[in-house]
Amino acid sequence: MKSFLLLVLSLTTGCEAKDKVKGCTGAWVEFTCNYPKSNSQSVGIVHNTQITIRSTRKNEWEHNNRFSLYHDTQNRNLRVFIKHLVQDDSGDYQCRPHQSRPHTNNLQLDPEKSCLTTVIQTAYTTAETTITCHYNLGNTYKSSVRFFCKMNISTSEEILSADSPPQTNGRFTLTNTDSGFTVSISNVSSEDEGIYWCGVKPDKGRYRTGLTEIQLEVQKIKYFKKIPNCWTEPHVLVWLPQWYL
Repeated sequence: MKSFLLLVLSLTTGCEAKDKVKGCTGAWVEFTCNYPKSNSQSVGIVHNTQITIRSTRKNEWEHNNRFSLYHDTQNRNLRVFIKHLVQDDSGDYQCRPHQSRPHTNNLQLDPEKSCLTTVIQTAYTTAETTITCHYNLGNTYKSSVRFFCKMNISTSEEILSADSPPQTNGRFTLTNTDSGFTVSISNVSSEDEGIYWCGVKPDKGRYRTGLTEIQLEVQKIKYFKKIPNCWTEPHVLVWLPQWYL
């Protein structure tokens, strides 16, 4: 059963305000749009006036290839998650309930592949590992908030944020640096293996985006027992007089 209904629509453009959403090709982005209380039964997203992705469930994630939707009826909004971004994903996205003025998010993607960084890191069970997140943000994310998250099936689960104390969550500890932050994971286990992301979210805005992908591999520590060698270990020679023998 398909999670979404895809429709081709023809929309008239207006002068409504647009929220800017920025991301990197190859990475992911998540943004939120609100809708009026009177139109909470059916809500969908329209991309560049052509395709509508409409939610069929409420208060749970729905996944369809690279797109995921979460229809939050309590807060009257629609969360949109897009992974493995491509240039064709750029443009306007409208949160469009039935017969309602749409809320528009304008997605802008950085064409430079250098915007996204991928790191492969190995950690060992029971030990501690440190993940480093460096950003060269310039003015693009000048007032952004940095965060650390882990990917699940199709969305990301935020673990820590650099702006909200305490900056520790169980075995995870975040430390700010001049060029970003580091995250230490203590007592590493096999369950920590997976894909993590360092990302940013504007302090004023309804979106967040990934910038650095960390592929964390966890291996077991191999223990070796050292057996002393009588020929190599230090020893002392004692000379005894002949009459003592």
